[in-house]
Amino acid sequence: MKAHPLRVMNKRCNECLFSKRRIVSASRKADVLAECERKDRHFECHKATINGAHAGCRGFYDERPSTAQQVLGRLGLIEFIDVPTEPKQPKGKRP
Repeated sequence: MKAHPLRVMNKRCNECLFSKRRIVSASRKADVLAECERKDRHFECHKATINGAHAGCRGFYDERPSTAQQVLGRLGLIEFIDVPTEPKQPKGKRP
């Protein structure tokens, strides 16, 4: 049986939980990180999810990787992916 790699964003988005531009308060960030630690899970990139992909947050991977991410990283089973992090614009519309 072939192991499937765990996907992680190739780079941090512009509203990364680990940046000054995060979209949640410092206390909510602390809550999210405490829950991830308690459940030993990684944090999903919200912008990837909005665009239909499932990928771990790059900031989380760099700063506080879960046990699974650490083990899979050592085994070479992390796949770094690029996912658009900006909403798709409808055809014919300009920003």
